[in-house]
Amino acid sequence: DASGKCVSCASPAFWNPNTLTCVRCDAGFIADTVNFVCTCPVATPYLDINNKCVACNAPGHWNQNTRVCVTCTGG
Repeated sequence: DASGKCVSCASPAFWNPNTLTCVRCDAGFIADTVNFVCTCPVATPYLDINNKCVACNAPGHWNQNTRVCVTCTGG
Protein backbone atom coordinates (compact mmCIF):
# COMPACT_ATOMS: atom_id res chain seq x y z
CA ASP A 1 0.00 0.00 0.00
CA ALA A 2 1.01 3.67 0.11
CA SER A 3 2.82 3.12 3.40
CA GLY A 4 4.89 0.23 2.03
CA LYS A 5 2.96 -2.57 3.75
CA CYS A 6 1.94 -5.75 1.94
CA VAL A 7 -1.80 -6.01 1.34
CA SER A 8 -4.10 -8.34 -0.51
CA CYS A 9 -7.32 -7.59 -2.32
CA ALA A 10 -9.96 -10.25 -1.86
CA SER A 11 -11.99 -10.87 -5.01
CA PRO A 12 -14.02 -9.19 -6.43
CA ALA A 13 -11.87 -6.22 -5.37
CA PHE A 14 -8.77 -5.41 -7.41
CA TRP A 15 -5.50 -3.59 -6.85
CA ASN A 16 -4.98 -0.15 -8.37
CA PRO A 17 -1.21 0.30 -8.76
CA ASN A 18 -1.62 4.02 -9.50
CA THR A 19 -3.30 4.88 -6.19
CA LEU A 20 -1.86 1.90 -4.27
CA THR A 21 -5.32 1.00 -3.03
CA CYS A 22 -7.71 -1.91 -3.19
CA VAL A 23 -10.82 -1.01 -5.23
CA ARG A 24 -14.21 -2.66 -4.84
CA CYS A 25 -16.92 -1.89 -7.38
CA ASP A 26 -20.47 -1.17 -6.21
CA ALA A 27 -23.25 -3.57 -7.21
CA GLY A 28 -24.10 -3.26 -10.90
CA PHE A 29 -20.60 -2.15 -11.92
CA ILE A 30 -17.73 -4.23 -13.29
CA ALA A 31 -14.00 -3.89 -12.74
CA ASP A 32 -11.92 -2.47 -15.57
CA THR A 33 -8.52 -3.82 -14.51
CA VAL A 34 -6.77 -2.15 -17.47
CA ASN A 35 -7.76 1.41 -16.50
CA PHE A 36 -8.27 0.54 -12.80
CA VAL A 37 -11.81 1.89 -12.53
CA CYS A 38 -15.32 0.57 -12.03
CA THR A 39 -17.50 0.88 -15.10
CA CYS A 40 -20.95 -0.05 -16.35
CA PRO A 41 -21.28 -3.37 -18.20
CA VAL A 42 -22.17 -3.54 -21.89
CA ALA A 43 -25.79 -4.60 -21.18
CA THR A 44 -26.38 -1.51 -18.98
CA PRO A 45 -23.90 1.04 -20.33
CA TYR A 46 -25.43 4.30 -19.07
CA LEU A 47 -24.96 5.92 -15.66
CA ASP A 48 -28.20 7.49 -14.42
CA ILE A 49 -28.77 10.32 -11.93
CA ASN A 50 -28.83 7.78 -9.07
CA ASN A 51 -25.35 6.50 -10.01
CA LYS A 52 -26.81 3.21 -11.30
CA CYS A 53 -25.95 1.47 -14.56
CA VAL A 54 -29.02 1.28 -16.79
CA ALA A 55 -29.98 0.28 -20.33
CA CYS A 56 -31.66 2.55 -22.87
CA ASN A 57 -33.10 0.37 -25.59
CA ALA A 58 -34.67 1.49 -28.87
CA PRO A 59 -36.82 3.37 -29.50
CA GLY A 60 -35.43 5.30 -26.53
CA HIS A 61 -32.36 7.49 -26.71
CA TRP A 62 -30.00 8.47 -23.91
CA ASN A 63 -29.96 12.12 -22.86
CA GLN A 64 -26.41 12.70 -21.61
CA ASN A 65 -27.34 16.01 -19.93
CA THR A 66 -30.23 14.69 -17.82
CA ARG A 67 -28.90 11.11 -17.66
CA VAL A 68 -32.34 9.71 -18.52
CA CYS A 69 -33.54 7.37 -21.25
CA VAL A 70 -36.04 9.38 -23.30
CA THR A 71 -38.81 7.59 -25.18
CA CYS A 72 -41.17 9.60 -27.34
CA THR A 73 -44.76 8.45 -27.40
CA GLY A 74 -46.64 8.14 -30.69
CA GLY A 75 -49.13 10.78 -31.71
